[in-house]
This record gives sequence, structure tokens and C-alpha cells, in this order.
Amino acid sequence: MWEFDGPDPGTWERASVPVSGTLYDVSDSANGPVVVGAGGVVLGRNSEGWGVVVEDGPAARGRTLYTVAATADGKRVWFAGAGGALGSLDLTTGERSDRSRPNGLEGALVALCVAGPRGEEKLLVGDQSGNVVPGSVGEDDVDWDRATTPTGGTALAALAADGPLGYGVDGDGDVWRTTADGWERIGIDDADGTLTSVAAREGRLLVGGSNGRVYACDDHWVPFDVGGGTVRSVDHRADGGAGGDDAEGELLAGGDGALLSVGRDGDWTTVDVDGDAAIRGVALTDPAVAVGSGGFLLERTATGDESSQ
Repeated sequence: MWEFDGPDPGTWERASVPVSGTLYDVSDSANGPVVVGAGGVVLGRNSEGWGVVVEDGPAARGRTLYTVAATADGKRVWFAGAGGALGSLDLTTGERSDRSRPNGLEGALVALCVAGPRGEEKLLVGDQSGNVVPGSVGEDDVDWDRATTPTGGTALAALAADGPLGYGVDGDGDVWRTTADGWERIGIDDADGTLTSVAAREGRLLVGGSNGRVYACDDHWVPFDVGGGTVRSVDHRADGGAGGDDAEGELLAGGDGALLSVGRDGDWTTVDVDGDAAIRGVALTDPAVAVGSGGFLLERTATGDESSQ
């Protein structure tokens, strides 16, 4: 059988971090990648390496943070987690805010997305019971609207924003999109198992699920088998890759069993990861980052083009 070579995933190396607890998520920002994890820790990166930006969460209670997202301009990052923990860090002023228990949600906040620039952002926050609360940031506060339950009680595993639209995925294999009145289901009719992660950018969706499945969609759903176990996190960027302006861009997926896979133009290549740490979060930041259990953090130190020189 004829086989084409997959994309060169580049060179990935383990980075030193000042924590040993599980790292759950990573997001891009104006200052580079931002990581959140156990005990409410928030990590940032500078030219000297990784350091602790926030030690114990938005309310200084040490509650684990599961998810992080940045404003469209990258100047403020929001994070959410256990016990209704929710807060933000302004990267321009250094100001930290505590917005915990939005609209009375006191359980674990497991999903979060942010749209719009700092000071005008809109939020979607989802809890472990399937409630999703929208919020709009004003000058001094967040105006929270009523909670909705798009899944009828099944928690949304992840949320993503693309301009004015929000997207969510759940354990029943459903993908949801916001409407003026709430939510509408947009797939996936033949999803094999649960859906656990979603990324949205420039009209294109990337969804990860169980059984090593990733689904891409711009006008219809296309499944890929990236191998391994459940895909816990996905990311993509339209300007990646060597295919020029018409290329679909670079894709990244991470999950259970040290699964880390890089995709481009419909082909995927698995990164050889030392160990078996579950990868919880990935992001095509500069550099690209993957995080997971036991303080596990990988950085891509060279892209495919650079590593082949």
C-alpha cells in the first residue's frame, strides 16, 4: 500500500518548571504561553524559562485550575477551576481579579472561553453539571446572564470562541454552537464515543474525543485517527505550515498515554514522547507547548523546517 510521509512534527523537549502537580491547560497570550494547574498555580514564560505568576488561584484558596483562555488581544487571561474558582490576570497592569462562583455556580468550572479584547470581553463558563453562564465585562465588573443547559444536564467538556460564536462539546458526542436564543446542535452524527476538546478559529473547528479521534470541520466533518487514547486537548492555526496561504494550517492534539500528534493537510505524525504522562493541554503558541500530569511540560524547540536543516 502506498503511504505518504506525515508532517515533520519538529523537535520537542521537556522543560523545567517550578511545580510538580498536574498541569491542566495552556493558552496563548500577549506575553507568550500561560499554563494553569493543581493548587491554583498559573505559570508564565520569559527568556529565562518558566516561573510562577499566580501561586494559589484567583481567591488565594489553592483550588485547582482546569482551564485558561485569553482575550482576543492577549492582554488578559482568564482561568477557572474547582469550587467555582474564576478569575483573571491583566498582563499589562499585573492586576488579578477574583470572579469566583459566577451567577452562583459553586461546583467545578471545567470549561471556559473568551471572545473580544480586554475590557470588552465576553465569557462562557461551564460547570460539571452542564450549566453554562455567559458574561460580559464592563469597566469594573462582569455582568452575568442566566445559566443555560445546552446538553440537558451533561457537562460540556470544553468551550471555544470564534468571533461572536461560542462552541461546546460533550460526552454524548455532540457539538453545540451558540445562537441568539441559546444553543443549537451542529454534529457529530457519527461520532465514535465521547467528545472532550474543541478549538475554533477563522470559521474552522477542531474537535477531539475518545479512541484517538479528531474531527475537523469547515463545511463538513472529517474524522482522523491520531492513535492512542482519549484526545484531551486540540489546537490549530490557519497560518501554520509550509503550504502557503492556501494550506489548512497546523493542527495539534494531545491526550492519554502521552499522545501528542501534529497534523497538516490531512496527515498526522505522532511525536515520540518519553514516558506515559497524560497530556491535558496543548497550544500552538511560540513555542508550541504540551502540558500534563506530574508537572509535565514539553516545548517545541524547533519546527519541522528548522529541525531538518
